[in-house]
Amino acid sequence: MKQILSSLYPLFFAIANLIFYILVYKPSLQSSDFTTAMMVFFTALGASALIVFAHPKKRFLRVVHTAVALGVLVVIIFLFPIAPVDKPHHVLLLGLIFLSFLFLRFFYSQVSPQNLTGEN
Repeated sequence: MKQILSSLYPLFFAIANLIFYILVYKPSLQSSDFTTAMMVFFTALGASALIVFAHPKKRFLRVVHTAVALGVLVVIIFLFPIAPVDKPHHVLLLGLIFLSFLFLRFFYSQVSPQNLTGEN
């Protein structure tokens, strides 16, 4: 049960971020802020997956969550926009999201697996 909950943590974290964004900015479905809200959700999903599944044994979960997060963002912005897209703004945000995922991954590749498990 504990493993199932820890596997769902990135989703719960992303939903919490989306709810907070909606409460603060109140985006309408017909504005580019709704696209930004989706970017907030998938960024939180991908980043939290990179952190929660940092251990080498959880590589599959880390890769799947991150790939889904980035893939859906690319689809929402370039292929099938579900709301108006402010191209320069959202492409810049997508680039920053991609860089942040790379930096998180680089950081965790520099940390030894012993530090991730709490072993001495």
